[in-house]
Amino acid sequence: MRNSLILGLADEVLSVWQSAPIQRRRKMWARHITMEKVEKVPVVVFLIWDDEALWKEILPDDPVSRDPFDAAIELQLKQKLWKWRSIPDDDLIRQYVALRLPRPSGAPPLWGLELPVERTDDRGSYRPVPVVKDVGDLAKLRKPHFRWDEKERQGLLEKAKALLGDRLPVFFRSNEMGESPFEHAVRLCGMEALFIGLIDRPEFVHAVMEFITDGMVNYHREREAAGFVSAEESWRSCKVRWDKLPEDSSRLALKDVWAYVSAQSAAPLSPKHYAEFIQPYHERVAEIFGKVYYHGCEDLTRKIDTIANLPHLGRFHVSPWTDLAAAVAKLNRRFIIEKHVHSPNVLFSYSEDEIRRELRDALDVAGNEVMEIHLSDISTVEHDPERLIRWAQIAQEETARAARISER
Repeated sequence: MRNSLILGLADEVLSVWQSAPIQRRRKMWARHITMEKVEKVPVVVFLIWDDEALWKEILPDDPVSRDPFDAAIELQLKQKLWKWRSIPDDDLIRQYVALRLPRPSGAPPLWGLELPVERTDDRGSYRPVPVVKDVGDLAKLRKPHFRWDEKERQGLLEKAKALLGDRLPVFFRSNEMGESPFEHAVRLCGMEALFIGLIDRPEFVHAVMEFITDGMVNYHREREAAGFVSAEESWRSCKVRWDKLPEDSSRLALKDVWAYVSAQSAAPLSPKHYAEFIQPYHERVAEIFGKVYYHGCEDLTRKIDTIANLPHLGRFHVSPWTDLAAAVAKLNRRFIIEKHVHSPNVLFSYSEDEIRRELRDALDVAGNEVMEIHLSDISTVEHDPERLIRWAQIAQEETARAARISER
């Protein structure tokens, strides 16, 4: 029996997707992603859909649906509708419902071994317990393969269609690997061994990065061959709102989608060490994808020249710690700048005047760059989502003001 609540929510989401404002935004983002300067700098409040703790602060009501599968879809739909009704940004509310691709029962972990961690508590800090301490330990690992349980996938798809009818499409999140080799190296070896290894065991660090990169490329090629490359999944991870797709997009290739490349755990590395131990492996991964989003919450100022050489780089994340003026000068309007404001200050410290000053400074420095402004990395709103709403209102006012000034 179909869940009438979910059908009603699905109808509302479909209505939002088909609405004139969303379709205008879709056209705007399609122009923006091609490096066209649109009417004003787009504004996005980026909320992670899977962050249960954050969403409990925003949508504290318990789901009506009792079945866990139904409840998960109910929550997805309510999240979309809440963001549409509440946050006055330029985001696209997409019509897709996301399901996680099931792995085969008893399938080994991605690298063949469990990767233990030590934690302070469930949501606290953690550190990996190394399983690779020297080059010989790489033999304990296995090459990762893309595997899924087709019978279970079909069952999940049928359950979703029973709930949604033909109202909304479903896609499966299939990418367990990602596109950031150094983050896997940290999970396997721990930071300390890698950072010390740069100095006294460079061949060890290169061997680890080589092993991981080979496995990563192979995994994505297998995912492509299996037909699970998804534009929607790549857009979500890379914060892409809309992009051009091939006319026949029923079976996409890696060259049709985006890759999310980062090495935030390598923040302490010097530009020289980054260029030697990170960039070559990033280039190999980036080469197999159509477009690349480089994400870095750390200070990337002195590494921009190196990162800008990534194949197919299309968007570059400028954090509050990266010098925006340097990024503008070095990137030289070759890539979209995704400028992030300082979210803890915005949400918990700044006055409205300070919020405006941060935005105006960024808009003044960026000048004629193709840029978007994000409030992101939000782990809590202290049960006060009005903070997100007010920031979006101010950001819209300031980007509109900057657009008027530039027209004079």
